[in-house]
Amino acid sequence: MFLAKKILGSLLKPLPLSLLIALIGCYLLWFSHRRKLGSIAIGISLLLAIGFSTPIIANGLIKPLEQRYPAIIDTTPYDSVEYIVVLGGGHNVDSDRPISDHLGRSSTKRLLEGIRLHQQIPSAKLVLSGGAVYGIHREADTMAAMVKALGLSLDRMIIENKTRDTAEQASAISKLLGKQPFLLVTSAVHMPRSMLLMEQYDLNPIAAPTDYRVSETNWSDPYTYLPSARYLSRSESAIHEYLGQWWAIIKSKIRS
Repeated sequence: MFLAKKILGSLLKPLPLSLLIALIGCYLLWFSHRRKLGSIAIGISLLLAIGFSTPIIANGLIKPLEQRYPAIIDTTPYDSVEYIVVLGGGHNVDSDRPISDHLGRSSTKRLLEGIRLHQQIPSAKLVLSGGAVYGIHREADTMAAMVKALGLSLDRMIIENKTRDTAEQASAISKLLGKQPFLLVTSAVHMPRSMLLMEQYDLNPIAAPTDYRVSETNWSDPYTYLPSARYLSRSESAIHEYLGQWWAIIKSKIRS
């Protein structure tokens, strides 16, 4: 089920979906009598690829997700919180590269935000969460190695390194923390789905988003109007999160 979910989710992202539609269109155009339908399919695939690569669509998809929860700037209202949970966001361990290159962009920003909050609320314990998805290296261990490399103590940290996705993380965290309130650190685009899953497990998370992808668009820059891999990546992130939310809601209804 886990692998099937990953494969299906990947196929429904804009670029793979566009390529799949284009391949179907090519087959119809070259190997069948439905050439008009094949031409239409290829046209649709191009429109999808170009559309999702533009700032209007990409930012329009991702902005509602990132604005759902405000960032925590002043930590004073949360001085009594006892735990800060950081969700992993991708890593790639390579012994030929420095530890600073082992964490992906999202993981690095999430970890830095977790460390910032931990320094502002030193009485809280830092929980690093994330296991091995496809390889042998566990993401929480990579984050812990980064913390250690920065010269910070691991004494007040909890390493949760058994989980493969956000749903499993929510289940594991519910066993660790119970109903105690905690700061939840993850990417802003990922926060709505994370909060939904945490609340489905009767947890009491307090959103602490970071790793924002959308900034003010400079419409005077001519390159803004051209398709870009940067905007395609934003569209893919947003669609991945919407699909994840829908799947979490469906699973919850099935269980109930």
